[in-house]
Amino acid sequence: MCANRLFFYLVCLSIFLSPIVFSAEIEFEIDTTVNVNTVGRAKFLASDTTLTNNAEISHAFANGDVIQSAATSGTPLTNLTLINNNGAVIRLDGQKDIVIDFRHADDSTIINSGLLKTNDQMVILLEQTNNITVINNATGRLESERNSIFCSVGLGACTNPTIINSGVIVVFPQVTCPGCQANKGAIVLDNSTGATIINNAGGQILTFNATGNTIGLNNSGTFTNSGLIRALDDDGKLVLSDATAVIKFNGTNTTVLLKDEGIVVGTISNSGNNAGSKLQVQHGYGRSYMYQTLGE
Repeated sequence: MCANRLFFYLVCLSIFLSPIVFSAEIEFEIDTTVNVNTVGRAKFLASDTTLTNNAEISHAFANGDVIQSAATSGTPLTNLTLINNNGAVIRLDGQKDIVIDFRHADDSTIINSGLLKTNDQMVILLEQTNNITVINNATGRLESERNSIFCSVGLGACTNPTIINSGVIVVFPQVTCPGCQANKGAIVLDNSTGATIINNAGGQILTFNATGNTIGLNNSGTFTNSGLIRALDDDGKLVLSDATAVIKFNGTNTTVLLKDEGIVVGTISNSGNNAGSKLQVQHGYGRSYMYQTLGE
């Protein structure tokens, strides 16, 4: 009897100490906060709403999103805000997937202080958006095996996206989906107009086993770097080529400003000799620096 009672108490104790995980599809039209681990998707159904995550939201469905808007080309949503706080996680374990899909969601904001991670395709898709702002704070990390932030040819354009990084944005070698599209880079905005990218001091934008550009810019974009940008091959060696340039000019009237304290390890390429491309080095007087560049 005593042994059975002890076993009952131990079972109860294990239940109370186990992490709570709910399986659900979260659809919301008002401000919502997630405080318990959730397996499933979360979808914005209305404009002017905020989702705040203090736990883990994840799933392993292939070809699916974790966070998405219900917007379509005919009925866009506006002023959506996603806040992933320090210690919180939004994660995908499937293939050909997107962690945050804000297509047709205009004038919206993503603020990350935790972990946004996918095993495969992309962390944030900015296709067919206007005036999206992505802020990755010092404790924030975006991690992918192909693309971290993406607005590229073939998927639809984005206008005036703003990306401010003070944490880590990284692309690792592709291992879970070897037959999938080759990785393109950490921030690929080669179908954007008017993009603003700022990598603050302490911020890191990195690619390992690079097969694409770490940062790709298009028309009228501006990139300001005060942090670290680097591309390495699968042996951990520096990559110096146009195909794996750390900064790639893919459009006209684009400006790159390399500020004091910033470090760029790799090739800066304007191999297409795009009109109006500017590279401005602002390291101050008496400083030594060396960059490998291609094109005018």
